[in-house]
Amino acid sequence: MADFQMRKSTHIQFLENCIDENVVPYELMLKLQVEVGENGRLQELVDRILYKTSMEIARLVRDEHYVQLQESKGSMKHLELLLKEKMKDEGEINIINASIFEKTDNKKKTNN
Repeated sequence: MADFQMRKSTHIQFLENCIDENVVPYELMLKLQVEVGENGRLQELVDRILYKTSMEIARLVRDEHYVQLQESKGSMKHLELLLKEKMKDEGEINIINASIFEKTDNKKKTNN
């Protein structure tokens, strides 16, 4: 669950940076070549429409990642409560939390 949350947070940050810089991630860029003779103006109009639509898709994907992250926080709290019920030793719980944080932090650093 912590790994999932880390990945969602990273994706959200990446998409926010792209949106702030008016850059569409390659995977989200819609492409269409218009075959109407030598009319470059038409292709420019189509490209602008595709760019705007691609930016909107990037915003939608970011928003969906955010919703998934928020939903996962409730699941994470539930898992933490179950862990606390099973393990009465607060010190052991802190060790587990520290271990999870270290693993996800290391993954985050290697992915950047």
